[in-house]
Amino acid sequence: MAGCPGIHAVIMVPDGIAEAKINAARSYGAEVIVGGDLNRVEEMMEKAFALAAEKNLAPVHPFDDPLIIAGQGTIGLEILEDLPDVDVVVVPVGGGGLLSGVATALKLSKPSVTVFGIGPKGASSMDRSFREKKLVTLSDMPETISDGIRTPLVGENTLQQTLEYVDDVTTVSDDDIIDAIRLVWSRLKLVVEPAGAASFAAVNSGRLAFPDDSRVVWYAFSVVATWTSTR
Repeated sequence: MAGCPGIHAVIMVPDGIAEAKINAARSYGAEVIVGGDLNRVEEMMEKAFALAAEKNLAPVHPFDDPLIIAGQGTIGLEILEDLPDVDVVVVPVGGGGLLSGVATALKLSKPSVTVFGIGPKGASSMDRSFREKKLVTLSDMPETISDGIRTPLVGENTLQQTLEYVDDVTTVSDDDIIDAIRLVWSRLKLVVEPAGAASFAAVNSGRLAFPDDSRVVWYAFSVVATWTSTR
């Protein structure tokens, strides 16, 4: 983060973020500023950009930045390189940078691929925005085990690309995510972050509809798993 290119990074995070994530960012050399209500995210964003101007920093949006979207889209290209006959790709979604990037790369390379976005129940702006086809800001979101994708708003860029390239967006409950984490641990011996496990939770709980014998990829940030559906 800060060490490789020698660039000082300042990261602003809302209250309630897991200490492990804050400590990890600091261990990489970043300055982490904690403070702000995620349910009042507009104020927090204004504060972040004001701080960037005050300290002469280059602001980087967490998800609604074309370069962020393009960078995460390379995951879609890697999926196609490793599994060119993939039929379905399932991606966790918060603000939409990952989902819109992966979906764009996949659809422009192989239009037949079905792409799903998965958010946390009651705390997914992308789910509401996708269905209403407009930017929807959430307030009073419930707490969720998948704090990494608990997002009150999405971006104009991410929503536009999601509407164009994603087949459907839905949500899963914390119980679904816990079941998915437990199954991945017991079968694969891998520990998956709850926000990442949302993608497998959607498949495991039967929330998604796709043909039998589909070649499916679920992406969980640090884990990419494939299998053939036998439903």
